[in-house]
Amino acid sequence: MSSSHQNLFFFFFLLFFELVFFFAATRASGCNQTCGSATVSYPFGFSDGCGIRLNCSAAGEMQLSGHRIGVITHEAIILDVQPVCDRPILAAEGLFRSHYALTSSNTLFLRNCSSQRDYGCSISTEKMARRLNLTSCGLQGDDTVCYSSRKTDGFLSWEEFTEATAGCAFMFASARYEGDTFSNPSLVFGEAETGWWLNGECRCAANANCKRVDTPVSGGVQASVAAATRGSSGTVSPTAQVA
Repeated sequence: MSSSHQNLFFFFFLLFFELVFFFAATRASGCNQTCGSATVSYPFGFSDGCGIRLNCSAAGEMQLSGHRIGVITHEAIILDVQPVCDRPILAAEGLFRSHYALTSSNTLFLRNCSSQRDYGCSISTEKMARRLNLTSCGLQGDDTVCYSSRKTDGFLSWEEFTEATAGCAFMFASARYEGDTFSNPSLVFGEAETGWWLNGECRCAANANCKRVDTPVSGGVQASVAAATRGSSGTVSPTAQVA
């Protein structure tokens, strides 16, 4: 056997045992990573043994805090947050947990606000509902105010969120900014961006990148994985490991 063939054999031998070890560790942890026809990768899953637990509806739909998951990227979970007239502000608490939180890329549309603070914009709820083909949410003159963090990047904390929305009863809808420094940003209505991270030091797979991020959880700097692959379900699933 030639030297090149020996090296190739050795490479595949190591790759095989690395995959066996990975799947064995996943099974040992009791992490269910399948929901309907969709499969997610580490650290996501749908049971207690997973690094970041998502929800799987009876219909086989991936969800987070009751919202349908559209895409999972190497740094965020994009959620479907369609307009709801009477969605309580406190319903957003489920989007702030030990491994994920709303990012500063979101703009929130709030209703029934008693505060006189300057939110930056005010839109007629009646007009907005008409444009969205919805039954009007409130009486004529009921305005929807917009809240957007003054941060340029990073996460919101639950404390920041509750302080910013104090005096408002309902979170009518959400929108997120999409784009980067190389493209014109656009506002995607009916979606929310929730950033995710893992606790601990960076111990990534060889084909992955790992970066440190400031999170709203006590302890400050945490780890985030930056390598991803696109699955057949259309989601982008992280592949690297952080413990």
